[in-house]
Amino acid sequence: MANTLAQNPTAATFTGAASVNKAFASGGTNPSLYVAALAQENGSATITVSDNQNGGNYTEDAIGTSHQGATGAGTASVYSKQNTSTSIATITATLSASSNAGTLKTFEFTGAPTSSVVDAAVSDGTASDYDTCFGALTTSSANCSIVACGVQYGGQGSTPDSGFTNDAYGNAYGAYQVVEHLTDAGAATSRNICFGGTASSTYYGAAMAAVAYKTSGGGGTTYNQSASGSITVSGLVVKQTNKTPTGSITPAGAIVKSTLRKLVGSITGAGAIVRSTARNLAGSITGSGAVQSAAAFFKSVGGSITAAGALVTELIEGAQTFFQTVTGSITAAGSVLRAVTLQKAVSGSLTAAGALVATLIPFVPGLVRSIVAMWRRRRRM
Repeated sequence: MANTLAQNPTAATFTGAASVNKAFASGGTNPSLYVAALAQENGSATITVSDNQNGGNYTEDAIGTSHQGATGAGTASVYSKQNTSTSIATITATLSASSNAGTLKTFEFTGAPTSSVVDAAVSDGTASDYDTCFGALTTSSANCSIVACGVQYGGQGSTPDSGFTNDAYGNAYGAYQVVEHLTDAGAATSRNICFGGTASSTYYGAAMAAVAYKTSGGGGTTYNQSASGSITVSGLVVKQTNKTPTGSITPAGAIVKSTLRKLVGSITGAGAIVRSTARNLAGSITGSGAVQSAAAFFKSVGGSITAAGALVTELIEGAQTFFQTVTGSITAAGSVLRAVTLQKAVSGSLTAAGALVATLIPFVPGLVRSIVAMWRRRRRM
């Protein structure tokens, strides 16, 4: 992708002065690249270039000087500066001594790298009366932007080189100051900078300078690699590593990793496992499900069972239980009414239900008196 020529103001010319300046029409882009081309007629002057928005001087990327006496001496030079301001900038070229004539042409390019921006540069100057077409500019990156300027005395320069735009063609003090540019140079190649001349054209006391500026992403080999991830607003790929984890998904889509383990217990409303330990216990279960442990002791006891099923135990005196057959009747509560049975033969009859209807024996008074007397005698003995 080529750079963009964001601002291209007209050239500023001067005569008999030691400085020249040119303001852009609008504020700059941050970041961008400011370029200044200066062709002037003082071959011995020292030149500095700066602007009122970015600190420090511009970098001199190329300069060519010719020395052909008072009329034929001059320089052609190209300078650049990384711009970080959005205010309107004025670029100024200052010479250590006045120049008979000169032309300042400025540019603003966007899309260029913010460092190591120069791809190639070439400069040339004649020390003899005549010179053929200037040296070749060989680029190593595609889509470079080229700025070239020159001073010449052979009448060439009114027509730019193929593909270039003629930005300045000044004729002052018997010399021509020319500037041309090419925003997108296309594929990397080598080209002659002749300012409309040919490889056999001759120039009297001429000088030139040309610089190729990279575009972002140029100057190297691009490697494509497939990456998985998400795309940011600016189009960058946030790479991620794919791994299958286990766990739950939060509302934001994050994975809460969990470790799988078999547990015995109950599940809460939130899905958590209340762990429990399984053990056989004897006892009763409460309303909440807890086990009340109980120890059971078995012993044979005697007693009665209540209506609720409780055992009413009876105390048994002694270590042994003695059984004796008694006669009597059973009450409604089950108690035994003990009775002493005096066995005596009686006479009587049996009823239809099997009951004995006893026959009364007549009372004998003498017999009773005999029994009582016998009992008394035994007591005195």
